[in-house]
Amino acid sequence: MPLAVVSTVVLMPLLAPRLIPGLTLSSWAIGKPLLLTVLLPLVVGVAIKVYAARVADKIFPAVKKIAGVSTLLLLGFVVVLHWRELLSALGSFGIAAQVLFILGMALVSYTFGFGLNQAQRSAMALAVCTRNGSAMLVAITAFPNLDPNLLAMILLAVPVPLAVWLVLSRFLASRSDKTSAGGASGLPVQ
Repeated sequence: MPLAVVSTVVLMPLLAPRLIPGLTLSSWAIGKPLLLTVLLPLVVGVAIKVYAARVADKIFPAVKKIAGVSTLLLLGFVVVLHWRELLSALGSFGIAAQVLFILGMALVSYTFGFGLNQAQRSAMALAVCTRNGSAMLVAITAFPNLDPNLLAMILLAVPVPLAVWLVLSRFLASRSDKTSAGGASGLPVQ
């Protein structure tokens, strides 16, 4: 997760202005909210865990509850406000594109597991497909005249991968019996 957060904070401000035609935002306009709302809390949390582990353990349940409730509230408000865009996405190829992207990423990372055993390749295949929806929502707040369809696709980047992961994890678990005696190629694990 830290790697995904840092990658998002670094790459999104650099690539979004180049990949989105007509976007006139600077990299800083996209990067600033990501730094303040994604990377800074991560750094503060790590610092508290490293330098004040007892405090971190004590506040963790409350922080977890607040994060869960605020996430549900945010998703609820966005769904209520943008339900039409979400419904219109169901008739598009956007969901199919997300499914193909997730399956492609999983297939590549699982196939080229670089000597990892089957369980490690399965975990990597599932983890590589994660999307940081909260970082995407933060970044698009910098966009003037936000396209509601973009918001709908970001919102669908939560349930669509979850559905794919459930199916994919069952498939990968069924493969574990075939390679559990050895590594990825059936050779003994060293």
